[in-house]
Amino acid sequence: MNIAQIIRLALFNADAVNLDGTTHRQITQPECIAWANEGRAKLEKHLRNINEDYLAIVLQSDDTDFRFRKETFDVSTLKYDGTATASQVYKRLPPDCVKIKRIRPITTGQEHITFTHMDSADPYFRDLQTSSNPQRVDVYWDIMGEGTLVAANPPNVATDIELTYIARSLPLHIYGTGTVDLTKGAATVTGNSTLWEDNEVLYWAQNADLITSTTKTEVPTIIGTTTANILWVDPEAEYLPINAITSDTSATLLGNYLQTSIATCTYMIASSTNLRIEDNWALVDWVTFRIAAKIGHSTKALMAQSSFREHVGEMIGDAQRRQIANYEFADDYEAD
Repeated sequence: MNIAQIIRLALFNADAVNLDGTTHRQITQPECIAWANEGRAKLEKHLRNINEDYLAIVLQSDDTDFRFRKETFDVSTLKYDGTATASQVYKRLPPDCVKIKRIRPITTGQEHITFTHMDSADPYFRDLQTSSNPQRVDVYWDIMGEGTLVAANPPNVATDIELTYIARSLPLHIYGTGTVDLTKGAATVTGNSTLWEDNEVLYWAQNADLITSTTKTEVPTIIGTTTANILWVDPEAEYLPINAITSDTSATLLGNYLQTSIATCTYMIASSTNLRIEDNWALVDWVTFRIAAKIGHSTKALMAQSSFREHVGEMIGDAQRRQIANYEFADDYEAD
């Protein structure tokens, strides 16, 4: 389920959709996206608190650089060069890092080095920072301030590391500048004045859907007060998942486009969540609660808020059962 479908379904649940598909005049798309990101952050926090390893990332210091929320991170800065200079003792963590799970050396011959977490206020940690230890086999680390990794007794030889951490997901987005060309039987998408790279869409659209109509004139729409040339987003539809966007005007789908070829078609790119399918309903509840509260539907708001809490409780319970079970499912679905 993508962000456009979540918002549209929440509008229905909050009784904010009229019979002709138009929506309540007090509700705007930017605020609905903001509310969806608020709910997503709350759900991710619950998942982190129950140690679900949700959004676990494995990053090595010899990987390529990556970009997160308009910040380019130089991955090579995680490598230890064998000195105890400030740049080696204090390292900037990846901008999406929320919690470190493990650090291990990956340089051949340095596998004996161990990285162990220790509070930097510990007297032993402070002693290692001020003393000379030529062995430097046991490296102790802590996180200080806003995403700074501090090491006591860093490796005294050049050492690449592997960092396993819990990542913060990208915000949910909606984008629709320009038009696209789609060819029947092909997975390629050609953009016209789409500016996908200029507007950094290519950095988040790998987990997104492409929404189009079969005509050139109908504009995919979530919120609006007119029905002219409108294609309302369908909460139940299966839209085209994007595989990658590689330039301002070039993208590929995960599967071939099977409808009639069309050129210069209006479109919408809508982020999909990283949540399990069933957990998306909690996000719908949160947006419903926010919409209903704004337009004065207090009963609907209270019902949605209560449903959100119930979904969170079920989500936590499911995670706890999976953690104590002696088997694992590829799909976490369990029948009621």
